[in-house]
Amino acid sequence: MSNTTENTMKKFTITIKEVMEREIEVEAEDLDTAINNVRTRYEDEDIVLDSDDFTGVDIFDSNAE
Repeated sequence: MSNTTENTMKKFTITIKEVMEREIEVEAEDLDTAINNVRTRYEDEDIVLDSDDFTGVDIFDSNAE
């Protein structure tokens, strides 16, 4: 690589964001309880998302506002 090419190269920080989602059906007295139940199960790793739950990817400039 020549010095000219090295001097013209810029550095960029690029973010890759993968999205995974899964619908979980639960019985609860109210919505808040249902959400908390699923959150607890997720945090306890009773619910683990995997490649079957992949729904998309976004690649973008990390410094974009």
